[in-house]
Amino acid sequence: MSRSPRKFRQEEIVLFRGNTDCKTVKLESLENPFVVPLLMNCKNDNEELISSSVPHAIQENGTFLIDLDKLPNRKDVFADDNGVWTMKGSRSKSYSIEKDADGQVLSLNKSQENADIIVRRRPYVCKSCPDYHKTIISIEYGKDIDKWYPIVLVHYYFEGEPKQFTVAPHGNRKAHSTQPYVRTKESTKEKLAKNVADVKFNTKRALFQTVKDVGGVSGAASTSSLPRNYTQAKHIKQKLGLTPGSSKKSNDPLLAVLELQKSTFPGFIREVVCNDLPTIMLYTDNQLDNIVKFCCHKKTGLVSELGLDVTFQLGPFYVLVTTYKNTLLNVKGGSHSPSCMGPVMICMTKEEGTYLSFIHCLLREVPGLSQYLHATGTDSELALRNATAAGMQNASALLCYLHSQRNIKAKLKELGISQSLNSKICRDIYAKGSGLLWSDSKEQFNELVEILLETWNALESEERRGPPQFASYFRKFKLEDMRERMAKYIMQDLGLGDQPYHQNIPEAVNCMIKEWTNFVP
Repeated sequence: MSRSPRKFRQEEIVLFRGNTDCKTVKLESLENPFVVPLLMNCKNDNEELISSSVPHAIQENGTFLIDLDKLPNRKDVFADDNGVWTMKGSRSKSYSIEKDADGQVLSLNKSQENADIIVRRRPYVCKSCPDYHKTIISIEYGKDIDKWYPIVLVHYYFEGEPKQFTVAPHGNRKAHSTQPYVRTKESTKEKLAKNVADVKFNTKRALFQTVKDVGGVSGAASTSSLPRNYTQAKHIKQKLGLTPGSSKKSNDPLLAVLELQKSTFPGFIREVVCNDLPTIMLYTDNQLDNIVKFCCHKKTGLVSELGLDVTFQLGPFYVLVTTYKNTLLNVKGGSHSPSCMGPVMICMTKEEGTYLSFIHCLLREVPGLSQYLHATGTDSELALRNATAAGMQNASALLCYLHSQRNIKAKLKELGISQSLNSKICRDIYAKGSGLLWSDSKEQFNELVEILLETWNALESEERRGPPQFASYFRKFKLEDMRERMAKYIMQDLGLGDQPYHQNIPEAVNCMIKEWTNFVP
């Protein structure tokens, strides 16, 4: 596959409105095989292509490579003074990448099993001009923008001939308002929040100080760099709990949860533990009934494991989510069952005792759960594994092979194993249909693993001095988990499927929660 060229001609790089920090680039292709190596190599090969500013009020065709780390806030990339953009879904593809000895990306190949990166395209339509489109292409190691590769491609284009348009008011505007809507930059909102929290300033003075901080009305880089108005400042102050009547609620989230438990969500907020590190248990009776219904029997093809996953952080809190499959239903157009969310815990530490308190809470509600639960599924987090094993002694413990794959690849890099041998070892273990984890029986697994360990030792010895290290590491730390908790034959014996265990159910629910909470921009 193609890689980025070493140098671009000067005529292919044009300053946007004379701004040396913002440059349009003429690219021969916007396809991933060209774009991905370009984004990952351009800091070394073509640094002159990179913009450190967003093209403000752009109403023309243009392509930009923007360094998110050069923006005051990474989310500033979404504020371009063109009003509301509506995202029309997003498409992602997984790739493995090949690098040369200098770390430059040579090629990429589609790969679900041995993926190094996810490339996502976010297409947008401008609400003020439906013929105007924007696509953001990002290389991601997680959906949170802080986990993106720092260089992104932003492509603006018209369907048809370019034309000028007037930015429309926001859709939530009052009927008499004709003020064009401009999204305020995240970095400006951070400055405004800092100023409204300063005891030296009232709200109006904080607004004035923020305008001054961004360069003043005439000196600001763009309209989106300015705070919108007094109402915005007042709203931010309310969110921070700094206005009369809001401080008590905002400054004491535990009290707010207790009030919700009494009034709004008495059947969902089930237990609030108030101590130095509070925990909150969230579940309904229906969720508990469904866990018994789908996870506490042994009928092949109709039983589901109970997945447990610490999904992401909300401020200082972690969210532990349980998941299961409704095996009586199939997703429309597919052959798999829909994923459902079970009980949830919000906590402040990722410790075994914290997780165990959640499991004990479930056992109090469903006394026979520990005895009859068929299987549990977790990732490689040791504290969660230990707590689950202690609380659900009779359940078969499964571990996600996709998390294991990431750990193996990281260990191989740590040991200085070459990229080619790294890829071979991963294929030997994880390749669909032929990898170690796809063995049809424990006997076949044991025979194959001994052959592989000898092969890996020999190959590692050929390319580096000293005794080989990976095979002994694998035997000591990974072999037993793969043999007893991941392999295909384990899933078949449990009636849970015909492939190694993976945590697609918790990951799917995780994505849904993030969408509900607007966690991803």
